[in-house]
Amino acid sequence: MKLAGCIYVTDEPIFILVKNAHHLLELDLTHCICITGSFLPEVYPERTSGDSYSQSRFLPLLRELRLGACKSLNTEVLVSRFAQQDWPNLRILDLTQCNQLQDPDLITIIANAPRIRNMILYKCTSLTDRGIVHLAALGKYLHYLHLGHCTEITDHGVNKLARHCTRLRYLDLASCWKITDSACAELGNHLEKLKRIGLVKCVNISDAGIVSLVCGRAKINNVLERIHLSYCTRLTIPVCPHNLPLSSPSPASPSASLMSQTNPISSVHNEYPRKYSPSNAHQSLCYPILFTN
Repeated sequence: MKLAGCIYVTDEPIFILVKNAHHLLELDLTHCICITGSFLPEVYPERTSGDSYSQSRFLPLLRELRLGACKSLNTEVLVSRFAQQDWPNLRILDLTQCNQLQDPDLITIIANAPRIRNMILYKCTSLTDRGIVHLAALGKYLHYLHLGHCTEITDHGVNKLARHCTRLRYLDLASCWKITDSACAELGNHLEKLKRIGLVKCVNISDAGIVSLVCGRAKINNVLERIHLSYCTRLTIPVCPHNLPLSSPSPASPSASLMSQTNPISSVHNEYPRKYSPSNAHQSLCYPILFTN
């Protein structure tokens, strides 16, 4: 069910939908500015036979929940109701611009939805390392993580993610200005499947950090397609040694066609970022690496 941008939709009709649509796979309420979070029903024990009780579960098959830019969202209400049942099938959760989201809220969400694959926490500005380190519990399940503008994140949180979420393919740390070359080194040592990474305005990352990211033990250069380094003011040109090539692109990755073993890296050109919006979240890391000879 896609209701993105339906600004007059309230919790009441969504509540009825949730209680009755047992086979719903997707619920997109992006930019539904009247939604508060009370659309999730409270779960009460139901007496079955004798003295036994069972809990009815809502949306047991839900795989995708998008609540980006819901300005009226009350995270206390949402998280308290979310925590009343498990969400074993939930794979995509978008909480873009949920400024009220605190570390304990994120910890609760992860505990009840342990197999999330795509987590979008763009501009969840109240989050710190305390919450971010608990994302490590998602382990191999986590493939896509957007932490852009979560400005309180440091190397500690990123390092924990790198060591435990080793199947990350997409990572955005834009404007996470507290991270340094140390975090780049950890990412380069563990994320062997990383294809795209955004480091816009990570002003404490230097040339050494980018080299350690690309040339670390995980050999990210074998799979890396795109990296965004706009406004990384400590970077110089050339970023990498002239004799350091990236691997040849696969036929399935035309966007990586600028990378080849016959054309060594000599410089990196930074593109200006496109404005992020929840509607293009799946494309938000599409920034090609550009090289010139």
